[in-house]
Amino acid sequence: MCWEVFGIYPDGEEQQIKLSGTGRPKILKSADAVIAYWQSIYPEASEVTIPILSSDSK
Repeated sequence: MCWEVFGIYPDGEEQQIKLSGTGRPKILKSADAVIAYWQSIYPEASEVTIPILSSDSK
């Protein structure tokens, strides 16, 4: 299992996060990687929130 990372803007627009060096999509390959990524953005968070994108966005 892996997770593709999307950013959701305040207006609700969804955009896939790309790696700056390669332009390839950011992929997280483990639950630990998801948690570490979330904690790097929200260091005070006590839970990880993973929204489900609509099938139109994938």
